[in-house]
Amino acid sequence: MATSKLSISLFGIFLLSIFSIFAYVASSPSSTDSICNFTPYPTFCESNSPPNGQGDIHEHGRFFIGQSYSSSKKFFSLITKYLKSPSNFSKYKILALQDCHLLGELNNGFWSRTLKRVNSTNNLSPLEAENLHTLISATLTNLDTCLESLQETTSSPDEELLSHLSNGKKLYSISLAIFNRGWANNTNKGRKLMSSQTNSHKWEQRLYEIISTRGRKLLASPPDGVNVRQVVVVNPNGSGNFKTINDAVAAAPNNTVSSNGFFVIHVVAGVYEEYVSIPQNKQYLMMIGDGIDKTIITGNRSIGGNWTTYNCATFGKLHTTQRY
Repeated sequence: MATSKLSISLFGIFLLSIFSIFAYVASSPSSTDSICNFTPYPTFCESNSPPNGQGDIHEHGRFFIGQSYSSSKKFFSLITKYLKSPSNFSKYKILALQDCHLLGELNNGFWSRTLKRVNSTNNLSPLEAENLHTLISATLTNLDTCLESLQETTSSPDEELLSHLSNGKKLYSISLAIFNRGWANNTNKGRKLMSSQTNSHKWEQRLYEIISTRGRKLLASPPDGVNVRQVVVVNPNGSGNFKTINDAVAAAPNNTVSSNGFFVIHVVAGVYEEYVSIPQNKQYLMMIGDGIDKTIITGNRSIGGNWTTYNCATFGKLHTTQRY
């Protein structure tokens, strides 16, 4: 009898333990519903979560970042297909599609880079987390810019395009929210630390010190310093290294890495009537002017002149190819 009572007691403890485990899993921050609850689209998140419905914050993050990358590639392929038949569209819609093609190409690169990093680690430095946060945020801005261009050029944008843009925005927003929880928790802390170490006036002084030396100079650790590869001067009167900003950009080395240092372009006071396009292979460029109302870059493009808003900007990032 004692043995039976003991067996029943142990069985009861066993059942209690099982129920406790289930209760914990159901309320755990790693469960799909609780992870999705802090995203902008919880219902969409839950219905598009990993097949097993479980996993921690990092597993969900990798899944949604992967889905965002897939969505970006599908959208880019769709735009490419449309541009292969330009006779089907007005010249204004073609301009909008070209904007979307460029922005889609940028997004593919941003998502590829982000997915590679989150697949390799659960921990990022505050600086790297900040950089990836910027890339993911940029993909959302690029989608909005694409939509704006399409709406400017036609009263009823293609439903297939709109569907891709809508689902893409949801996936990108969910990815950003989960990334912030899983990898960027220390970003704000790092930002505060950097702010306490320096101020904008001091940083501006150090940049002008670099410019005045006209050479390579390694200052203290960021953000109080920067590794400079080369400094060039743009002056329309011909006294600098280049007369135009675009010429200086073209002279910058291709496909550099952070350890090579920045290519600093000092644009002296003057009015520059040009549209500056930064190719994707021109990385780690730094431009500095002589101040507000002193270094002025201007142009005359407008929607009335058959340009989309995106292409009216005097600064932008350029396509690497034009093959559709």
